[in-house]
Amino acid sequence: MIGSGFGGAITSCRLAEKGKRVLVLERGKKWDRTSYPREPEDEWILEPRGPGTISRLDGLRSVQRHGGNCRRWRGRWLTDLRERFRDSTAVRVCLRLASGGDLLRTSALLRPPSLDVLDIHEVPENQWSPRVHLMKDAADHLGRASVFHPAEFAVSFDNNLVYDFNTEPDIRNSERFINKHGVEQGTCAHLGECDIGCRADAKNTLDKNYLHIAEKNHAEIRPFASGHQN
Repeated sequence: MIGSGFGGAITSCRLAEKGKRVLVLERGKKWDRTSYPREPEDEWILEPRGPGTISRLDGLRSVQRHGGNCRRWRGRWLTDLRERFRDSTAVRVCLRLASGGDLLRTSALLRPPSLDVLDIHEVPENQWSPRVHLMKDAADHLGRASVFHPAEFAVSFDNNLVYDFNTEPDIRNSERFINKHGVEQGTCAHLGECDIGCRADAKNTLDKNYLHIAEKNHAEIRPFASGHQN
């Protein structure tokens, strides 16, 4: 299987469950909540010289020299990342990682009609942001309450958490638990880090479901690897 994103993860999971021998080749690094890059001196995968190439902030300059498209955000990359990749060039820096782009998605997904492997939830009402409350009030005022539905996310929430949006997010609000696939993760603490790697482990990313199931059924996921056609 080439790549461990949604297509590769789901297919490898189903094949492994059927008893097939599965090898997943992933160009990127296997990240977790302890290793997500945050500072200029942290490691970022830029791949200017192929899979497995690790580069730090100076890698941005090398990509520029080789015709890369990073120059527009040089010197302000942290701001761009924390603003949810408003500059599309930022995506090029973090694209290669185990689980494909899944670790960096916003997590808003449609609930499947049958088996929900990703474990998708609505945001609990006691954790709605002021903007969501405004949308609900507007729908009620217009007589359209029936069409208002909270967004559904592949994120784990603590239904008992009452979140105050006037306070600074605190990772200590996250509760550790074992998900239905037997993987330890945490609940959402509203850190706003969905697109740069969730330190709370609240996102139900592919490594916590499909890829985990595949590995449990003896699939091998090999990072820093790529396939080539002869």
